[in-house]
Amino acid sequence: MSKKLRDYRRVARPDPDLYRMTSIKKEVFRGSAWALALRIGTALSALAINALLARVVTTSDLGVYFLITSLINTIIFAVTVGLPGAAVRVVAETLAVKHYQRTKKAVRLVVWLCAGSTTLNCTLLGLGGIHILNRLLFAVPLLDKVGWLVAILLFLWAMQTTVAELFRGFNDIRLAVTFRRLAPNIFFSCLLLWLALEQQLTTLPTVLMMACLAWGFSLGWAFYLLGKKIQVLPRETAHSTARINATKIISLAWPMGCSLFLTAGLRQADVWIVGSFADMETVALYGAASRLVNFVIFPLLIINASFPPLLSRLHTQGKIKDLEKLMRSAASATTLLGLAVLIGTFFGGKYALVLIFGDSFIAAGRILLILACGLFFRFFCGAGNMALMMSGGEKIVMRISICSAVLMVSGATWAGRIWGGEGVACAVAVSSLLQNAFTIAALRKTIGINPLPYARPSEVMALTKEIFQRS
Repeated sequence: MSKKLRDYRRVARPDPDLYRMTSIKKEVFRGSAWALALRIGTALSALAINALLARVVTTSDLGVYFLITSLINTIIFAVTVGLPGAAVRVVAETLAVKHYQRTKKAVRLVVWLCAGSTTLNCTLLGLGGIHILNRLLFAVPLLDKVGWLVAILLFLWAMQTTVAELFRGFNDIRLAVTFRRLAPNIFFSCLLLWLALEQQLTTLPTVLMMACLAWGFSLGWAFYLLGKKIQVLPRETAHSTARINATKIISLAWPMGCSLFLTAGLRQADVWIVGSFADMETVALYGAASRLVNFVIFPLLIINASFPPLLSRLHTQGKIKDLEKLMRSAASATTLLGLAVLIGTFFGGKYALVLIFGDSFIAAGRILLILACGLFFRFFCGAGNMALMMSGGEKIVMRISICSAVLMVSGATWAGRIWGGEGVACAVAVSSLLQNAFTIAALRKTIGINPLPYARPSEVMALTKEIFQRS
């Protein structure tokens, strides 16, 4: 073989690192594109639900509904013991090494463990747990009357979340995002639209029964699709199935459950604190602002919807540089997009409140702005919490969440008594900033990566050019 031909083959040989990053980015973009489209649908359906509720129930009942959904969004991580988060990691890891029998066994164990834990805890809540929580936190008589409906809705919500996270472990972002919230939201909004067209007010128990019906139908559909997905997995020898058991899954799950429970409590406790010293009309104002501000963290929700299996896979394979590049790329994109959304919230927040909820909700404009400014700083950490959990740092996230929760609750309780809802919003903003600062420090110390976005405009432009060239 001539020297010229050998040199040509050496130059023409494909770079494996180039193809590896290209494959990863294509997978991220494909998942993020589906996540973006479906998250937009989820956000719009949630707004539709809130807007319809503001027109079919009284303002006081709307405040109680916000308290109920706030409780469910937090308690769900306790009743499931973190099993949905463990499901993503276990399924993604077994699929990465092509141990399909272990994948099937992990799915079965997660479903049965979650069903048992959720049934037990929701039964206890229905028998008196809701009453105890109500007496300790809110003292709202209507909440006692709908205790069993809240417990049933919590059970359906928890099982739906578990199945959605199993889809995410399979890296099926489309089904994961669809069945996490979009499908039940669409069914629920259709039922509420029917009530709104009747042009008459209804009661909170009727609304909760409709919610249970919508989530139940969506859960049955999700289980059917999950069964179809498991059936197409190839067969494998029984040798690899012995390494997956309930003890291992629970050991992975409970630190995630604790950290997610505390993180969710940190995000929802502001509504509880307002409910502890204010009437339900004030809770409705604060709840409307907190729901609308979720649009500010919209880009981060997209990243968290598509990144967990990729983060777990890259860390398992030891590709730390690829992991850091992926994290910084995502943080750059979410920060730019989040800045645009924040500016829109600053100039049009009050008008959006009036358009969605009604004229009486314009009083929540300042609360909306404070919450939006605080949550914006979460973009600088990107998917930091998720990266720690997917790489074995569940206990670190749990400790950070505990510290942040203590700071937020104590600060919000003190500030809320003095400045009302605006004081609670300021405490939430400060605690969010501190939590993400701790997360960035933990990522640098444990994994050795920098999750912050690219600082110089030239780096952002180079990243954008590289993405378009390799995708």
